[in-house]
Amino acid sequence: MRPLTEEEYQNLESVPRKGSAVYEAIMALKVGECYLVEKEDWTQQNSFTTWLKRHMRQNPALKFESKRLKDGGGWKVKRVG
Repeated sequence: MRPLTEEEYQNLESVPRKGSAVYEAIMALKVGECYLVEKEDWTQQNSFTTWLKRHMRQNPALKFESKRLKDGGGWKVKRVG
């Protein structure tokens, strides 16, 4: 480990942060658009609803409506704000 100058910092190439496919798709929704998150797509340990509520708390400009499917196969999500 060593300190960097501003010039060295700017010249070093870094890997962009990459979110999950579900995160990218949900955050790209425009108001009124809907998305189906299938159970196989969700690999997190916590529930999808908990995850979505946390993101809405962190960014009040994002409002989603989410419902679990009756057959337990996933969730339907709609951006409402």
